[in-house]
Amino acid sequence: MIVEPAAARNHKIGAACAGAARSVVWVLMSAPDEPIEEVRRANQAFYRAFESLSLDRMDETWWHDGLVVCVHPGWPLAVGWLAVRETWRTIFRNTSDISFEVTDERIDVRGELAWVVCVEHLSSRSVQGEGKGVVLATNLFRREEGAWRLVHHHTSPYLAPAERVLN
Repeated sequence: MIVEPAAARNHKIGAACAGAARSVVWVLMSAPDEPIEEVRRANQAFYRAFESLSLDRMDETWWHDGLVVCVHPGWPLAVGWLAVRETWRTIFRNTSDISFEVTDERIDVRGELAWVVCVEHLSSRSVQGEGKGVVLATNLFRREEGAWRLVHHHTSPYLAPAERVLN
């Protein structure tokens, strides 16, 4: 029997099955990876929308109902879709180019909620000039009608482990 690494936690289920039933178990065993990959694609779509500087594309990555929240570094808390959307409008109006390299991505899926914790390495050009930065991000997604969309985005300054000063 082939046991993929992500399915190893279900190995006892697979080992207890025989013959044709193993193919059914294989589908069940591989299923936990599918939501993780869906969330990874949703997270990537968010960053591609950000890079596009298109409000319409950003609209597609967020839920517009309920308590959506966004925290950009140094900005006040934006609560509700209209306030969150306005933060994106402000950023896009004042940015001529932005690109991201997302690293250290950690994804957890619990039912209809999932979160991604990652490091954003960004380069941008804005009305204030060119800049590079690194921030720690948490993106919370909710799944409805088969679609994963953001309900929370929070970024904060990031201090790389080698740069930390320990007392």
